[in-house]
Parts: sequence; structure tokens; C-alpha cells
Amino acid sequence: MANDPETQPIPTTETAAARPKRKRGKRRGRKKFWFFLLLLIAVTLGTQRFRAAKSGAQQEELKEPIRPTFDRVEERLLESGSVELRTTLEVKSKMSGKVKELLVEEGDAVQKDQVLAIIEPDPNEILRLYQKRAAVESRLITLLETERELERARQLHERKVMPGDQFERIQDTYKTAQTNYQLALLELQALEREINPAQTAGAALEATATASSGEVLPTIPDEPTSALSSLTDISVVAPISGLVIQRPAEVGELVISGTATTIAGTTIMELGDLREIIIRASINEVDIGKIEAGQEVKVKMSAYEDDEFSAKVFRISPIGIMGQNIVTFKVEIRFDELSEKFMPGMTCDLDILVDERNNVLTLPHHAFFQEPEKKEDETPTTEPEQQRRGPFAPRRPNEVVDATEVKFLDYVWVKKDDDWEKREVKLGLKGQKLVEILEGVTEADEIYPEAERMRWIMEERERKANKRWFWQKPKESADKQEESESAPAQSQEATEQADEPVTSEEPDTDQLPEEDSQPVDQESPEAS
Repeated sequence: MANDPETQPIPTTETAAARPKRKRGKRRGRKKFWFFLLLLIAVTLGTQRFRAAKSGAQQEELKEPIRPTFDRVEERLLESGSVELRTTLEVKSKMSGKVKELLVEEGDAVQKDQVLAIIEPDPNEILRLYQKRAAVESRLITLLETERELERARQLHERKVMPGDQFERIQDTYKTAQTNYQLALLELQALEREINPAQTAGAALEATATASSGEVLPTIPDEPTSALSSLTDISVVAPISGLVIQRPAEVGELVISGTATTIAGTTIMELGDLREIIIRASINEVDIGKIEAGQEVKVKMSAYEDDEFSAKVFRISPIGIMGQNIVTFKVEIRFDELSEKFMPGMTCDLDILVDERNNVLTLPHHAFFQEPEKKEDETPTTEPEQQRRGPFAPRRPNEVVDATEVKFLDYVWVKKDDDWEKREVKLGLKGQKLVEILEGVTEADEIYPEAERMRWIMEERERKANKRWFWQKPKESADKQEESESAPAQSQEATEQADEPVTSEEPDTDQLPEEDSQPVDQESPEAS
């Protein structure tokens, strides 16, 4: 059946004609492949030549070198602050009641003892004052009765009718009544001074009764004219001269006495002393060690951009404040001269002179660059830092240093013959424009002014020197190949040495007894 001519496919003219077309399509695909490959190579070579030409042009555009100069260096700290009043007082009413009238507005300047508000007292406060007044009257009556009894006892004692011990008891009773009266009178006067300092009921008391001992006893007048009759209005006065910063109370609002022991009381106004306007700034703990009292400060305010004010650091808070994972310290700065332009709440920029050096060797900031210090005796390890050493344990030489503990060194580019040499320098005071140089260069050295640009040029030179095409092997590949070829040879020699029998230590098997020559792993029938 397999050789049956009927089952064999008959070649047709279509398949024969299609074969040349298939070959032509393959040839076209190969041509396209080589075309795109050559195009890709040409683009790559052109790009590399363009970059080389560009970098070469940039390398040729080198700036003129500069020399270190002797100049003055000022280290300054730039911070922000706000204008505030150093002394502020909250004004409260000494008696609870309702605000009847407010006589000043926010921003007004007031003098000491000036009336700020009128308070209509609460009826309960009036009752408390009446109770104190009644207590004074009651103790005064008791004192007068005791005084009359003492006078009669003295007459009887002079006629030797009354015993001496009884007379002494009456004297003690009189002294106790006198003390109680004076105490009640002081409490009444204190309460009246809190209510209204201008009028005091205790001041209306007059001395009308005279004791036999010659002491003058105060008594209450016939008509009780005092703070009781003028209790309809209570004046709230300014304790100091200053500026009204806030006035939270409004007319008709109920206020609570500020002398209450359980509650703070209602603030009617807040006053500030205009003679003590200061600047408060929050300095980071990193920079607080540079701040000292007496340092000069240049102040610029947003409201007066063209003006510059002088001030000095006055006080540094000894306690830091933690906020947003940052510890800051409050610093108080005082103006050298006060001005009417200063208003509480203004923001300002502070320029604090931290340190200064005169006639020192300097270079501008952009002439330096930094690189991490390289130590040959340190080998990297993957062991975590916290597992290798405790927080206070000494560091081992082979430990990996954390990124925050890496020490950076400062360098400059010094001209040597027709090339540039990287040289380490030791820096001192760092100002806003100039940096003090302690070691490394002299005023005769020529320094490239833009260190970072020169470093980039040097890296480009090194990259070109190590440049290779994709078909070239890197320089290190030959060394690695020799190491890879020598490694199998060394391992083969080691295996051969391990397989060699040690004949000197092998015992003579002919001298051993027959029972010992049996194999060790042969088991007896009983054991099996």
C-alpha cells in the first residue's frame, strides 16, 4: 500500500512555482536584517563620537585657576523667629458678675490703674459681702460687752472683792474678743479692696469707744455707707502700663472671679508691656552649642524688607522641647533700640554671628569636594551592626561602619605641571562664602575654582581610558581566567594526594591471625 502509485501525491505546477518565491523572501529578510544591524552599529558609533566630542569640548573649557587669599571668615547661623512681648498679664475680675461696659479696644495703649471695664456684681457676691459685714458688727458688739465687763471687774479687783484668778480670766476673754474683731475687720477690708479699690468700707470705721486701758476701739458708724451702697458697679483696672493684646470678653457676658481657688476665672483682657518687646526663636539641638549670650544678630522683617535691625542674644533656655522628632531650644533675643515699627506677631529672619576669624587663608566653597575616607584594614561583612557589637563596645577593625558614621575628607584640585592633582586639606571655620584652610595648601598653589566639575572631568578621562568595544574582553578577564584555570589544577592535586595510600603506617596482613582477617561487617547467623 505504501508503494501504491495511486496514494502518492502528484506534484502540481503550483508547488513548483512557489519554491522560487519562498527563496526570494528569505533573501529579502536577510538583507533587511543586515541593513538594520549596520544602521544600529552606525548610530552607536555616531553617538559615542558625539559624546566624546562634547566631553572633549567641555574639558577644553577649563576656568582659570585661583590662589588662596588671606581674608576674614564669618560663620553665621540663619534662623527664623517671631516678635513677642516678654511680659503679658491676664486681667480678671475679682468678683463674679456680668460685663456691663468695656472701655478699651484691642491695640490700645493703657496706663497703670486705668479703668478697663465695669462689672455688675452677682447677687451671691453681694450676699457674701453682707455676711462679712455682719460678722464684723457681731464681733464688735462682743468686744464692747467684754470691755464693759472688764471695767467692772477691774473696780471689784481694786476693792479686793474679786479674786485675782477670776480677773485674769476676764482679761483673757477681752483679748480674745479683740483679736476676733480685728481678724473679721481685716477679712472685710480685703474683700472690699478686691471688689472696688477706690472705696473701702473698713476705712469708714471710726474709733469712738475708749477702753479703760487707754486703747482706741474702732466702731461702725450709724449710717452704713460703704462699698455696700456702691456695690452696683465694680471697676476692673489695669495692673501695669502696656498694650491691650486681646479682649476675649464681650459686653453682657458672665465672668467668674479670678480669686476663686478651684477655678482659674474668666479672662477679660490680656495686657503686654511695650517696654519689653523681644524675639523668640527655636534653635535645633545641632546648632544650639554655637549660640551664646551676647552674640550679635541681624534682624530683617517681612514687613520692612529694606530695613535691617540690630539685636543681641539675651537668654537661652536650658530645657529642650521635643516636637516632630526634633529637639529645639527657645532663644530670647533683644533689640538694641526699640521702635514703633515692632508689633507682636511679626515674623523675621535672623542672621546670628557665631564666630569670626581675621587674616586667615581662605578659598571659596565651590573649590572643595568631599570623598569618604578609605581604610585598607577594613573588610566588608554582611553581619548586622547591632549583632556585631553593643552600643558601648569598642569597634573591631574589620567591622562595617554605618553610613552615618562614615568620615568624609575634604579635597581640592591643585595644578601640578600641566595636570591637576587631588590633594587633601584640613578646614577650619566655614563662612557663607569663604572657608578657612588650616593645612594642605599655601597661598602659592594654584587651585581649580570648580572642584565638582574637575572631578567629573577626571572621571570622564578614566572612563575613556578603560573604554572597550563589545567584542573586546575587559582587562581583568585574563587574570580571572588564569585564576579559574589554576583552581581546577590545584583541586586535582589535592584529590590525588588524598587518594595516595600511606604504606608506612599500613600493617602487614600476612602476619595477622586468620580469625582477624575476616571482614568486620560479616554477621553471625544468630545476629541475622
